[in-house]
Amino acid sequence: MHEFIIVKNIEEMGRVGAGIFAAEIKRKPDLILGLATGSSPISLYKELVRLHKDEGLDFSGVRTVNLD
Repeated sequence: MHEFIIVKNIEEMGRVGAGIFAAEIKRKPDLILGLATGSSPISLYKELVRLHKDEGLDFSGVRTVNLD
């Protein structure tokens, strides 16, 4: 099953996407994330940084695969 989330702008996409990532990281602290490069995901990454700084989202067990 696929789910689509409609957002108004790139900033909202960042907030919504980061919320999804944060929930999954809390559910599975050793999560492996595939992270994209380029400018499209910047608002997502900025919000993840904010969640780490302001709310203590813990990335210590997370591993990434960086896509090009």
